[in-house]
Amino acid sequence: MISKQNISVSIIAAAILIFSNAASTAAGNTGPVPNMNLTKEQISKLDSLIKELNAKQLEIVSKIDEKFLVIEQELKREDRFDTPFKARAGSRNFNELVKNISVLYGDLLKLRVKYILKAKDILNDKQKSRLISALLDFDIDTPDDFSYYLKLDLPSLMLDLTKDQIKKFLKYGADMDIRDLKLELEMNYKLLDLQDEMKATEQNPEKVNNIIMVITDIGAKRIDNRVNYILNAKDVLTSDQKKQLLQMILMM
Repeated sequence: MISKQNISVSIIAAAILIFSNAASTAAGNTGPVPNMNLTKEQISKLDSLIKELNAKQLEIVSKIDEKFLVIEQELKREDRFDTPFKARAGSRNFNELVKNISVLYGDLLKLRVKYILKAKDILNDKQKSRLISALLDFDIDTPDDFSYYLKLDLPSLMLDLTKDQIKKFLKYGADMDIRDLKLELEMNYKLLDLQDEMKATEQNPEKVNNIIMVITDIGAKRIDNRVNYILNAKDVLTSDQKKQLLQMILMM
């Protein structure tokens, strides 16, 4: 089963399996991943896909980097808590930026899966089976620069929380866990559908692709679910508690 701590889909392993083999074979090297015995024609086609994917990834990653820069500037703004109005405005800006980053990570995830599926169409049946096997291993966390915010355990921090605040944290946490369990169940059902399709005597490539994209969408929803919890929980804090939290973040 998929761990609740691992929110994103493990398409990185599949990407390495194909693209690293294409690069290493072209260079005459054997990489750390199992060799897929790619032909020169396959390597050439995959090389074109790699260049296309890298260009599109760069666009999204650049947008993510820009958002993180704005977040850093917002958090370090000296007048952030000068008045209640500025504190509320700063909180809204932060929430919007984090939500935007979450969407961009979802877009990046879907883009990579889209190109994995394009690469799949270049492979023979045996190679496709190995690729799908890699896609069935869903065990990759969100990127480090984002996962820190998603894994903040606010109730455990020394923020002098009131009983009412702790109750709200518990409720938000329970709501998040319930939604994540439902999403996890949906994902596991789709994994079973994918396994059945891969065992079928006559596979339907379009159906396989559709199932994988649905799984990817669910992975993106799990990221959004965690983001919403953190943002809701953060807004339970008072201005003084938010200052303490900000100091902790900046010291990390």
